[in-house]
This record gives sequence, C-alpha cells and structure tokens, in this order.
Amino acid sequence: MYSPCHFVIPSVVKRIRVSAYERSGMMILDHGQRQSLDAILDNREWRAHLQETLMDSFVNGCIVAAKLNIPGAIKNNVTLQAIFRVGLIELGRRMQNECLCAAEFHYYVNRPTGPEAFAAFEKSDWTSIKRVAIAFEDDFALGRLFDIDVMRRHSVHQLSRTDLGMPARRCMVCEKPAKECARNQTHTASELAEAVERQYLAYCSSAGNGGHTAGI
Repeated sequence: MYSPCHFVIPSVVKRIRVSAYERSGMMILDHGQRQSLDAILDNREWRAHLQETLMDSFVNGCIVAAKLNIPGAIKNNVTLQAIFRVGLIELGRRMQNECLCAAEFHYYVNRPTGPEAFAAFEKSDWTSIKRVAIAFEDDFALGRLFDIDVMRRHSVHQLSRTDLGMPARRCMVCEKPAKECARNQTHTASELAEAVERQYLAYCSSAGNGGHTAGI
C-alpha cells in the first residue's frame, strides 16, 4: 500500500469493539493460531530482509518498522488487527502533525506471526521520527502494545531511546525497565497476557460509547 502524504493511512479502518471474547469472560490472547518458535524466527528473517531491501532503496532516508508487542504464542487475531489499525492511524496523525511524510508504505496485517507495517522516508530527520514514535509508545492508550523501530543504511544499529538521552521503556506489568524484565523472565505468561488485556479494555472504556466501541 502506498500513501505519498502520510505515514500510514490503511484503506479500511475497523472500529475496535468489545467482542464476544470479553463478554464470555475470555481474553484477547485466548483466540488465534499458535505460532512455533521456528515460525517466529522465520518471520524475523523475513522482516530483516524487507528492511534491508527498503534501506537499499532509500539510502539517504530512514525506515520505520511497526509491529505489536504481544507475549505468548498467539500473535494475530481480529482484535489484534483492529488494535494495529487504530495505532497506525494515531501514529500517522502524529507524524503528519510534524510534517513527516512517508514516500513508501508496506502493510501486512494478516501475517500469522502478527501484523506489521513499514514506512520509508526520503531524507527525513530520523531523530525527529524516533521522538514521535517514542511519544506514541509512551502516551497513546495502546502505545505500549507497539514496537516502533527506526533505522537507516549508514548506521550500525537502530536508533534507540538511550541514543536520544531518553529513559528506557517501562514494563507493562511492574513499570521497571522492560528489557530487564524480559531478560530475567520476571513475569509469567498469564501476567503478561493480563497486562495486554488491561491496555485494550482501558482504551475501549475511554474511547467511546460507554466502553463498547473505540472509534477512530
């Protein structure tokens, strides 16, 4: 998908609704196709290849890669796809407000290992883009469910929060540095799944129609 004047504007944006999962007492991550470690590693290679291809095409620009930060083996279902679309629209709005316009956009919502999107920017200030991404992750109601990476060809690594003198990302469960909790496997799978559920339901409750619809 290509959008010359925006970061991303998917052609069909679905509204998030409190689904039968919640009404029946089931959770978002109770439904979907479980992914094996091999599938996740294969997808990592696919992502790296696509990013390299985009960086080759935009050698003087930068690439933004967006994906969901979802624990456990289930990485995609209807609700996660709706969350991804809502987040991309919000991120796109913030980019547009800063006059940051993508030259090329790729959108893969149906991948079994989780929705992903990639935007290529020509000669953009990647630090400005990263700052917008960090603000989105930190203060948008669903931002903690997203990973937004910013990279370019002439750099040895992706631009990080510490590169910009900003604090590390916080854990959804305990507010300690997220990387520390992940490295030490501090939290159980059920604790992480419950944290995802809380983020989703809090957004639905605040965003519309008495908590039943989160519209764009």
